[in-house]
Amino acid sequence: MGTDLQPTQWQLDRSQLAALDAARAAARLALLGSPGTGKTTVLEALVRRELAANSDAMIALVTQDRRAAFDVRNRLSLALGGLPGNVRVATLSSFAFHIVQAYAQAVGRRSPELISGPDEDSLIAAVLEDPTIRFPSFVTPEVRTLPGFRAQIRDLITRAAELGYSAAELEELGRQRNEPIWVSGAAVMRSYELLTEARDAFAGDASAPDRLDHVHLLGAAAAMLSTWDDMASSPSGQKVVRPRWDWVLIDDAQNAPRSLLALLSQLAADGAGVIVAGDPDGAVQGFRGGVASLPGDLTAPAPLGMGLQPLYLTQRHRGGNALAGIADELVSCIRVGGGQIAQRRAQAGHDPDHVEGRSFVHAEEEAAAIARHMRELHVLEGIPYGTMAVVTRSRTMHSTLRNSLIRRGVPVEQVGSDRPLREQPAVSALLETVRLALGMPVHIEHVLTSLIVGIDPLELRRMQRVLRGYALAADTPVRVPDLLQVVVEGPERLSALAPRGVEPLMRAARLLQRIRQVAQTSHRQAEEVLWVAWDGSGRADAWQQQSLRAGVEGDAADAYLDSVIQLFHLAQRMADRDPHVTIEALLSELEVQNLPEDSIARMGAGIDAVALTTPAGCQGREWDHVVVAGLNEGVWPNLRLRDGYTRTGRLTQIATGREVGGGSEYRREAVEDVLDDELRLLHHSITRARRSLLITCTHSADSQPSRFFSAMGFGSNGPELRSPEPLQPDFDLTSLVGELRQALDTRAGVQAQELLTRLQQEGVTAADPARWLDELQPTVRKGVRHAAHVSPSRVERLLDCPLQAFFSSIGGEDGDGTSAAQLGTLIHSIAEDYPHGSEAELLAVLENRWRQVLPDPHSGQLAHRDYRQAQEMIRALAAYMAEHPEDVVTEQHLSVAVADNAHLSATLDRLSGSDDGVLIADLKTGKNVPGKAAAADNVQLQLYQWAFERLTADGAVNDPGKVNRPGETKERGEANPPGRLAENFQYGVRSVGAQLVYLRARLKSGMPTIREQQPLDSQTRQRAADRIRVAVDLLAADQLPAHPSSLCRTCPFTAACPVLPEGRMFS
Repeated sequence: MGTDLQPTQWQLDRSQLAALDAARAAARLALLGSPGTGKTTVLEALVRRELAANSDAMIALVTQDRRAAFDVRNRLSLALGGLPGNVRVATLSSFAFHIVQAYAQAVGRRSPELISGPDEDSLIAAVLEDPTIRFPSFVTPEVRTLPGFRAQIRDLITRAAELGYSAAELEELGRQRNEPIWVSGAAVMRSYELLTEARDAFAGDASAPDRLDHVHLLGAAAAMLSTWDDMASSPSGQKVVRPRWDWVLIDDAQNAPRSLLALLSQLAADGAGVIVAGDPDGAVQGFRGGVASLPGDLTAPAPLGMGLQPLYLTQRHRGGNALAGIADELVSCIRVGGGQIAQRRAQAGHDPDHVEGRSFVHAEEEAAAIARHMRELHVLEGIPYGTMAVVTRSRTMHSTLRNSLIRRGVPVEQVGSDRPLREQPAVSALLETVRLALGMPVHIEHVLTSLIVGIDPLELRRMQRVLRGYALAADTPVRVPDLLQVVVEGPERLSALAPRGVEPLMRAARLLQRIRQVAQTSHRQAEEVLWVAWDGSGRADAWQQQSLRAGVEGDAADAYLDSVIQLFHLAQRMADRDPHVTIEALLSELEVQNLPEDSIARMGAGIDAVALTTPAGCQGREWDHVVVAGLNEGVWPNLRLRDGYTRTGRLTQIATGREVGGGSEYRREAVEDVLDDELRLLHHSITRARRSLLITCTHSADSQPSRFFSAMGFGSNGPELRSPEPLQPDFDLTSLVGELRQALDTRAGVQAQELLTRLQQEGVTAADPARWLDELQPTVRKGVRHAAHVSPSRVERLLDCPLQAFFSSIGGEDGDGTSAAQLGTLIHSIAEDYPHGSEAELLAVLENRWRQVLPDPHSGQLAHRDYRQAQEMIRALAAYMAEHPEDVVTEQHLSVAVADNAHLSATLDRLSGSDDGVLIADLKTGKNVPGKAAAADNVQLQLYQWAFERLTADGAVNDPGKVNRPGETKERGEANPPGRLAENFQYGVRSVGAQLVYLRARLKSGMPTIREQQPLDSQTRQRAADRIRVAVDLLAADQLPAHPSSLCRTCPFTAACPVLPEGRMFS
């Protein structure tokens, strides 16, 4: 064969040796082969052969994925005893950037900076706000603000640039093909290029690095190489030698953009040997501009291609007949790309393999079965987790699936996030801490209980009671909502109010003070402020230690650390351009970013963990055992057109000579293109397996197995798709202990007990009877009664369901109601400060305060809906105030002794005085309005009236409310002098009734819906006292009963309720 390499030495088959033999100086080859035929192996063998012949040979081996480049680099380094400097293994973007970087240095410029994906997205968002850019009529102002529309516009201008179209050419094409959206896209393209100065990447101030986006990177590299000799010279006037390569090897070319053609043509013109390896049927980067047909297109003569000679690899080296069989069945459904089909005829491998399909009733059963499958491989066969992978079509399933696997004892590699950086939990908590320290509007309780400050919610409630006690003892007029504000004011202020009992709050106060100090001394420099907040939190060491442990907690710590490092990388990038960038600038940048930053999670091969990935994420990778999960109709394939607004696919058809016309012809072709893409994604995924492949789906009334099962030959002469079966227990120690415990009362009880004892001796904590929840005896408190403080709302909850009230009191509810709670707080604060405000005045206050605590009303549909609801409630409130022009006291705090061991504490929203007495009003922002009969016996109103009547009784304490008379408005936080309520009204303190005022249920008259309760008589007065005593007794009891009622339908604790089926395990 004319080669000095032997098959036994390199373990190459005949077709691989033939390809290697054809790769001689200045060769122009396209190496085509099915997955597993060893295309990458041939390229690596060529690198080793050329270095053996000439150790100074300049070689570039280029991949389309960072992980693939990482793996190739490691293999070559191991084989060569280290990678020499004249061999470059990099991604295509990195390779092109190296050329751009060398050119910048040659002309005396700073190293350029690549615009990140989030930065690029925010720039396009800014361009779309330009009203001078006209769009077709179907693009309304609302559509222009949608992230999905912005993504399609970004894809249009990106694909246009990669296909070699300028803004002018895109506009001309739009007019020729009657595509007005392309004309608009050309205008966006011009504005974007002006904004980024991409057309002249090296213009501007030499002290700042040049900025370049990914889409122009390959074109810029090609243009710089073509003009290098004319332009590049050192500052001293000496010509700088242009970079040249003896070999440029491109792997996985089917995932490269068409702009690769210009760069390869220039490199070939410089004398480099060019070998392009790929498989048109294995493309997975179509959504990022990859052209599946490119490996075949490059074999065509210019200008469509560059005349590469096609060579075909004919032997698979991955798996055996079973894997090859379903892959060949599937690939026969894909239309031929680039005119190349011979690569599909490769022979099957010779290794034993296995293919299986399974369906499940729902996704949790699917995840449990996948976990058991991998646990069995690992435990019973000794197979490392690192040789296994789970592939899903997209990352949508990853969070849930990953948690399920980790919970069942299967370690999983860290994966990236689809959420913007500002929404990552650790980053959000760090930024909120900084905002609080610098006086920006945030919810202080959220900051104190966040991941960064880390105060337990129950501990925070205890310390609030401590602060409240110190404030009362010192006769300090501090409102309850303002108690925590002393933490922000500084450790001295906090220590003066509460010298003891609030140590966690003191630590938080010191952290906030330190952030303020550094912000002042550093002129609010972003990196300095971020660092003092992060370092002062003490989370770095704690999370690092936590990340070393397996399980859900360790995994979460990994994600926290990853996101914080991404945040500092972003701050560093901004500081590279402007060393004085402020923390406000960083916060603004994060607010406009709607795409995630790249994850910097470790890629090392030393972690024995299952890979959870997507087809795009497994380029250049393979595993012994692969699970393809979630193969359901509507999910895979997903036939939704990705360019419904912009018809970007037609642009690609024009550039590659496959145009079929517009209208219905294009739509049919577009659907076929999407189907081909979906088939390629699956083909690439199933061919990652070396020994076994498990394909799973769910099969129920709501989900059906994908049509792709039949395309792979399942159900005919191929493998069987197994129907749902009874779920087996998890294959872990906890489940084993459960099975052994169940066997204790059977004939095998003795053996089960022996095994449990053995497991306990070996340190398995789940086998320790002291940890079995159902075996624990309840703690009984006899004769111990602590002082109880209850509010009217808590009494009502205790009477409705003691168990639900207990769970709520310990913070058991999730955060789904946070925005509703913030909205309620905002409405109440306005009602408190402006008890006689006009509608216009109240609406103006709403607009001003809204932006301090809630999302911009124009930031999305939900925020806009909430703002409209708030406006309606304010109008109802204004109408109610107009009906009650009398003197008013707002936010009146009462504490009434019920008995030696109990106090009733209440805050009355609004007290209106008249000659007859005082009307109590409780403002409600919820949407559920009770009937009139229910309101007449409403617990909260009854207790408000009862407490009000007891004002003059022994043991009654009231904080000063805020007295307002018609035409009088006091600043927020200003209170009347200390004194009893009777001193604020000349007509005494007799209650004339109470009202529930439902602001959200506005009547046609403009008034809110009102439910009334009559003044207390002897019977209702006694009923109120009895209700308080029952609630106090429940709090002192050893057990908390659950009361089933209509409230169970909306109860958030049904999974822990012993009277309901889903909570029986707690009974």
